[in-house]
Amino acid sequence: TGSAGEPFGSLLAIGDNVLYSMAPDGLRVYDITQADKLPLIKADYYSLRGSYSDLSLNGAKTVACAAGFDKTLLFINIATLETAKTLNLGSTPQSCRFYGNYVFATTEDDIQIIDAGTPDAASVVTQIPLKTSSPFLFNGDIAYVSGFGTASINIYDVSNPAHLAFIKSISGFLSRNAVLKNEKVYDGNQIWDISDPLNPSLAGSVSLDEGDLL
Repeated sequence: TGSAGEPFGSLLAIGDNVLYSMAPDGLRVYDITQADKLPLIKADYYSLRGSYSDLSLNGAKTVACAAGFDKTLLFINIATLETAKTLNLGSTPQSCRFYGNYVFATTEDDIQIIDAGTPDAASVVTQIPLKTSSPFLFNGDIAYVSGFGTASINIYDVSNPAHLAFIKSISGFLSRNAVLKNEKVYDGNQIWDISDPLNPSLAGSVSLDEGDLL
């Protein structure tokens, strides 16, 4: 909980010395330079109410996108916590991840890529009819995502997000909890080596005993 005792939302994102917490009653911003107190800096308890499945910040930490269960993506001005744009995707988004000025959203029905360079004019530029089970993971200009109900990982060239280029598919699976760091993807107890971006390999696994925290 934060300094006022309110519970954190299930969706968290880290900015510059701040923690963003998204919950059904709104968005809260905490100061993480005081880790023993986590004082609340500001909050929106009205306009950002809703149910969300994912939260992502752009690289400049000026805009956030939240994937809503009402089939919308919400673009939020971080400085004011005001909504810059509500974009209806026509299908419930499962995840939203920034890549430069673009947002890669996975929905119940497809992949949608949104040009969010101007957040209040955000618009869909590409749609791919692929159901996915994981958010996009970016390794430079290469991205990975798993198809829903398939034991496969799709690899894309995202150097031109408006014209996503499929490279190939490999055997494997990524969950929505997969994390990419230092040329490794950590997903549950599996570790993928992506030092060769086009040829990921299962590097091993870790044993998770009760009480372990990754």
